[in-house]
Formats: sequence, structure tokens, C-alpha cells
Amino acid sequence: MTSPLPSLDAPAFLDLMQSLLLHHSRSGNPFPVPHRERAAFGEKRCFELCSPDVWKAAAHDLVTMFMLSETPEMDGILGLHPDLPMRERAEQLCTLWRHGPRNIAFSTSGSTGIPRLCVHSEADLQQEALCLKDMLAGKKAFLSTVPPHHLYGFTFGLYLPLLCGVPVERTLPLSSLVVSKIRKDQAVVGVPLLWDAVARGHAEPAPPNVTLLSASAPVRPETLSALERRGYALLDIFGSSETGVIGIRHHPGDPYRLLPYFRRGTEGQELLRTLPDGSLAVCPLMDVLRWENAREFHPEGRKDHAVQVGGVNVYPALVERRLRLLPGVAACAVRLTKHGEDSRLKAFIVMEKGVEEAALRKELRDFLQTLPPEERPVQLSFGTELPRNAMGKLCDWQP
Repeated sequence: MTSPLPSLDAPAFLDLMQSLLLHHSRSGNPFPVPHRERAAFGEKRCFELCSPDVWKAAAHDLVTMFMLSETPEMDGILGLHPDLPMRERAEQLCTLWRHGPRNIAFSTSGSTGIPRLCVHSEADLQQEALCLKDMLAGKKAFLSTVPPHHLYGFTFGLYLPLLCGVPVERTLPLSSLVVSKIRKDQAVVGVPLLWDAVARGHAEPAPPNVTLLSASAPVRPETLSALERRGYALLDIFGSSETGVIGIRHHPGDPYRLLPYFRRGTEGQELLRTLPDGSLAVCPLMDVLRWENAREFHPEGRKDHAVQVGGVNVYPALVERRLRLLPGVAACAVRLTKHGEDSRLKAFIVMEKGVEEAALRKELRDFLQTLPPEERPVQLSFGTELPRNAMGKLCDWQP
């Protein structure tokens, strides 16, 4: 008889509670909030850890993430007034969730529109982690720089260590701090921005049998070359909040290979997934894929998502491509100023070296007059690189 796969337990809920508390505590705070050891965190009361507003925000996210109802029972677990240590709150929350359908909701980054919730069953997440476990055979510990309330951090920094039965340490994504904590036989969870910093600033060789896990954006070839010279191996992960992990590769430039339970749909822009119960699910793809064969592919960018400007469908990705063709523009991002009846587009421009902002701004304004009014960005911002969040994904900016 096959033994049941590990399920989310109270310590996992403790980690998620601390992750959300840190997330909300850091908002607008220039000083890093320290991460506490799980046992020490578990004995604290909420008033010892944060302000009431931070606790309310974290509690709301927990209810949303685990798809629980706002009830008197829930208020008794996550309310401000019960004088419960975090450990007891986590135990009660875990018990309540296990008596339900065991679904978990993750929010998209909102890089192409309004963030939305993507729901995954625990059985599907277990299937994914079990498939990935064999790729990390021999790892005795995990080091994660990605918060576990994000799907990537949850899968690789929480669920996979739980399935492998090995400890996980969490740390801030600061390259010096991360490098100082790396040990042999370890899997290190991060994003390309972190690996860029490690490659630039740390020449020491890697300990034996260390694998860097990377997702959210491609790793630059020059970064990988520098890391490989120092003895690091790479597992590059491709997926989305909607689908979870769908493919992996070990070298930039190589195609990604589908996980075994996925197969290409008839049109090539959807996947068919064999679920743990044997049923088949259709998974629409969020990206355009170029297929090399039935199981290997190259991503070619997110599908164009139309937004409404003055009642007209506009494609920010199309406007971006037009702007990138202009002399002096090294990179750009386009999105809505806000969502609503009076929304318009805005653009963030990265200039090529040696280009003067005033001259480029004039050329851009002249060019924009050739576009339909709905496609013209009404706000232009300039910088040395596109704005990204801690996960390395494009994010919003203030003009």
C-alpha cells in the first residue's frame, strides 16, 4: 500500500503566517524586518509582533489564501482579541482547513492587468511536488529567499521540503547574506535578479552539490556561465500562477521540457493535464509557446491582454513593441494609469547609453501623435532599468 503524501501541517501554517506578517510589516518600511526562528515565532502573540493594522491585513490574506469563511469561529482564531500564541492559531487554522476541500488560492502578480486569484487543490500541488522531488535527489536542506505565500515560494520553499522531509531556512534575497548561508547538498530558491547579483559580486566556489532554483523570468546566459564556473547547477522553472510549474530546463537557450503529467493540446496553446485521480483537465496557457516537438518548447512572451481605454480595446504589449523600435529606446513597459472609466496608458522608458532625456522625450511625443488617441501613453517615466518587484517581475511605478 502506498503511504499518503505529507499534507500541510501546523508548522507550515506558522511559516505562512510569518511570511504574510513580514510582507505587510515591510510595506513602506525601509528597514528589513527580521525573520524569527519558527519555534520563537510560534510562542509570540500578535501584539508582540506587529501593529493591529498589520495583523488584520495578514489575517485577511490567510482567510483568502485558504478560502475560509469570515465566521465567529474564524474570528476566534485570527481576531485581534484572542490572546493566543501564533502556534495555537496555526494549529487551529490548519485543523479547520483540513476539514474543508483543501484548496489554496494564490494571487497573480498583475503584471498584465488586475491581480486575480488562482485556485489550486492540495492534491494537484502534491502531484507537482512529487514530480519535482526526483530532480532534487540528494538534497539535505533548502534555503529559500522567496516568500511562501507566493506560489513559487510555496511549491519550492515550503511544500517540496515538506515532501522531501528536509529542513528549510528562510532568508532575505541579499546576495552576500545568501552566499554566506549556502551549504553543500542544498537547494537554493531564488529569482534571476538574485543570481545576477551573486554572479557579479561573489567569486568563491560553490559548496558541493548545490542547485539554484530559478523562476519568474529567464536567467541571463552570462549569469549562468559565471555561476557554472563556480560549481553551481541550475534548475530553471517555467510556469504561471494559473498553471503552476509546467516545464523545466538546466541551461538557458535549451527548450523547457514538460512535466510528465502534461501534454500538448491540439492547438498548441493549451495543455492537457492528467490529474492525480486520473481525470483530464484543460489548462489554457498564459504565454505564447514555440514548440520544438511534442514535449519541448520555448516561451515567446505573455499573450497580449486587451485593456479598456475610452471603451476601446488596446493592447499594451503592441504599444511596447512599437516604442522599442524607436532609436534611443533600450526597453520599455506600458500599462494603465489606473483601472476605470477615465483610464489611459502610461509608459516607462529605459534609454540607450548616451541618449539625452529631453531629446528622446520630444521624439517620443512626436511619435505618439501618430498613434490612435487610445494607444498614446499620456505619462512618460524614465529610468536606468524597468521597475521590478522582489520576484523579478515587472511591476507598477509612480510617474
